[in-house]
Amino acid sequence: MSQTRDRIAGLATLASLLLGGPAMAQTVHIFEEAPPLEMLRNIMVPESRPGLTRRIVLGQPTMPAPAQIQAPVSAPAPAPAPAPEAMAAAEPEPERTAEPAPRRPRRPAPAAVLAANGNTLPIPAPAQPQAEAPGTIGYRINFALNSDAIPASAQGFLDRLGELMREQPQVKLQVEGHTDALGPDEYNLQLSQRRAASVANYLMQRHGVELPRLVVLGLGEGQPLYENGYDPRNRRVQFVRVD
Repeated sequence: MSQTRDRIAGLATLASLLLGGPAMAQTVHIFEEAPPLEMLRNIMVPESRPGLTRRIVLGQPTMPAPAQIQAPVSAPAPAPAPAPEAMAAAEPEPERTAEPAPRRPRRPAPAAVLAANGNTLPIPAPAQPQAEAPGTIGYRINFALNSDAIPASAQGFLDRLGELMREQPQVKLQVEGHTDALGPDEYNLQLSQRRAASVANYLMQRHGVELPRLVVLGLGEGQPLYENGYDPRNRRVQFVRVD
């Protein structure tokens, strides 16, 4: 097991040199305990949520015409019956069949319009709804001083994350180790790599997550969440979905 962890830590060092930083995400959701699986799914796999189909309506919707109030109309007096001679003289007119109006061919929608100055202006395409981007989750693992051993208090969160990985086999995660500013920079960088590798190794050994689905990255103290770099809340492991 130690050889596997050392191999992952070596890959973390290589990833730090190649990537130079984590995948960008809009929001970081920090947890102090294991969240429900559905919450993790909504953050990491937002496209799996039902009812996300959105419809865009262009222009104003058609409104029903307001009802009109009419004044009461008195019934007209009955017309006098025509004389028999007039009825005999009247001849029925031949029926006329109304001819349907010729159907005009439909014109395709114009791709551009002509401006007043003679220039051609393109018609913009209707806006398309954009899928919500996956978020980033973080967990503060209380590692012992100078240790990369995962404490029992963190196993519940990692087990929940492993459950999500088994349920969503298409998901790949970047495992990021972060430290506070206490200690030399190089030491913190190596420590963050070791701890991120330990977390990835736990997911592989305990939940069967394949190594190609995990990108291990140690970032040391370079990306604190709080302005005070020495704040212990900056010590965490983050998980970013990568494609």
